Amino acid sequence: MTMAGEVIYSTFNFSQAGVNTAAKPPDNCEDVTYSQVNLKTSTINQDGTPVAPSNGLKISETESKEHPFRKKILVMLCLLFLGTVLTAIICISIWISTKDTLCKMVTKLQDCQSEVTLNSSLSHCWLILSTNPTRVQNNLSNNCQAGPQRFDHFGCAPGNEGFTSGKHYWDVHVGNSNLWRIGVITESAERRKEFLMTNKKGYWVIRNNNNNYTFFTDDENALNLSYQPNKIRLYLDHEKKQLSLCAMDNNSINAYIYTYKDINTSEKLYPIICTGDTKEITINPSCKT
Repeated sequence: MTMAGEVIYSTFNFSQAGVNTAAKPPDNCEDVTYSQVNLKTSTINQDGTPVAPSNGLKISETESKEHPFRKKILVMLCLLFLGTVLTAIICISIWISTKDTLCKMVTKLQDCQSEVTLNSSLSHCWLILSTNPTRVQNNLSNNCQAGPQRFDHFGCAPGNEGFTSGKHYWDVHVGNSNLWRIGVITESAERRKEFLMTNKKGYWVIRNNNNNYTFFTDDENALNLSYQPNKIRLYLDHEKKQLSLCAMDNNSINAYIYTYKDINTSEKLYPIICTGDTKEITINPSCKT
């Protein structure tokens, strides 16, 4: 039942052999209430069964292709990350193991058979050496004649004993001194005037300049130490051409400091101590194996 002036218009689907038709509302209707039945477009096979929508099939295929590809990328990224972490762990382990092995090897050398003493005739004239002589300090005003073989700029005292083969170690008590250099030099190493104590000059030393530690190759390089060593063990392996330095705590290795590798020289290597202040530095007996 309808009221005056009101027209109810409904559309209906007419499907025939896959073709959809719908009646259209008249153009001249007034006060038209239009109710629409949703139209669904579908394709019917010849046997009367509906065909699945093509867009649904495409989505399914896309998902089935994308998901395995994404999984492969995630797996590759995880493997790459794990490989990087494992490589870093292995490298750190080898580095720590090498230092520990070196320090343990140095600690095993216990039987002292000879002493390292300092050469008073080649040392700087400002240095005061003990009678032994195993102790040295800088007087900064000591009157002496600077000979042609003496150090005339750096306050250095080389050892009397030179090494051409074997394994040797000796301990140096630097104490509270903040101005020193210790290591080894060749027999023909430069001694006159000011110069950079590089390997080319015949020096393999480390330096402490007011708690700023450095080592020398072709240039001076920073050596980052988080502590101030009081006693240092120097271990010379002539066959391996290496000089290693470890910090000592009483008679035990406390920490690894540095290793000079490939000491390329056929000359004798002599221990050396350089000091720039008045605090005494002592060199202990060496050991041979």
